[in-house]
Amino acid sequence: MVEQPVDTRLLRILIVEDVPRDADLLQRAMRRDGLAFEAVVTDTREGFLHALETFRPEIVLSDYSMPRFSGREALDLKQQHTPDIPFIVVTGSINEETAVDCIKCGADDYVTKAHLARLLPAIQGALCKKSLQKAERQAREAMRASEARLRSALAASNIGPWEWNLKTNAVYLSPEWKRQIGYEDTELGNTFEAWADRLHPEDRDPTMAALERYLEACRRGRDGMLAVEFRLRHRDGSHRWILTHAEAFRDDAGQPERMIGCHVDITTRRQTEEALRQVQKLEAIATLAGGVAHDFNNLLTVINGYTDLAMGQVPTDSTLQGDLAEIRTAGERGTALTRQLLAFSRHRRECPGQQSGQDAAPPGRGAHRTGHPTCPGTGESSGRPRPDGTGDHEPGRQCARRHAGRR
Repeated sequence: MVEQPVDTRLLRILIVEDVPRDADLLQRAMRRDGLAFEAVVTDTREGFLHALETFRPEIVLSDYSMPRFSGREALDLKQQHTPDIPFIVVTGSINEETAVDCIKCGADDYVTKAHLARLLPAIQGALCKKSLQKAERQAREAMRASEARLRSALAASNIGPWEWNLKTNAVYLSPEWKRQIGYEDTELGNTFEAWADRLHPEDRDPTMAALERYLEACRRGRDGMLAVEFRLRHRDGSHRWILTHAEAFRDDAGQPERMIGCHVDITTRRQTEEALRQVQKLEAIATLAGGVAHDFNNLLTVINGYTDLAMGQVPTDSTLQGDLAEIRTAGERGTALTRQLLAFSRHRRECPGQQSGQDAAPPGRGAHRTGHPTCPGTGESSGRPRPDGTGDHEPGRQCARRHAGRR
């Protein structure tokens, strides 16, 4: 057997035949019918395997009964090494049972040598069949790869598709839909109740009402999509916030017959929004506290100042000195509380979102400590009386006099 160079413009045919005259007869019949090809002929197992590897045939034509190598052996080897190549049995005589067995084992057709007029149509049909099978297989592989990429993308983006047949109530819940609430695909049934029964009690009626309004709008011919947020019970007993987007598809009568949508877990987003609302509330409280503290500080300045004046005018041995000292102590406590309110307000404005730090101590903590109130606009201490009532009251008197002068 002499190997011939491969010409891609010609159909490469591997002929398995032990009678050279019959092999020549096959080639003449194909050329007579206008088929352009090149062929390699063999009648041994070794020659067959060598031709599969080096000649790379596009189709195999094989006799069935041969003394050293049978057509059935050639078919089995072809299926093992090159299953996509068409295989046609061309034999002098073959019974129906054998022919059927060959077809079941992977042969594409059979032709008797007495009817070689069928050979070209059989070759063309086998090549077309294999081409279609290859295209179909490639399409299935591409679809599986696309589905795998889609599943990966859905899992990464936390999106769970679903579908609902409105006429039969049949429901499809994707594996990612179920994983969002803690279940594997086989652990949760594809039913409407699997969704409805897990709705948060506070969200059940509003969600059902939104769904019914959307379907009613679809029945009236309106287009659009459903978008609603609700909470679903997780397997661990907690609830997850879910955003669902869905669209209804109509039948020939224009009525909605099915809905297709997806679930998106927005729990983290809702928690972030709630935390932001809390920060905004604290900032509003801080602003209010700052305003109140400034007004209160002005009142305390007057109270402390006039108390200092009164303590300086009342004899030191008077019983009023003790009462005035109590008023002065209470005023200092109020001043300390005011200072804390101002510090809290300033910290909330400068460091929004933080809840730690010495300056951010909640107003009232340590308010029992007495401080030295200052006169607004001067920073001067208003003084602190000694226990005997003879303390330094002059700064407080000056502050009070200035205040009285402005009046």
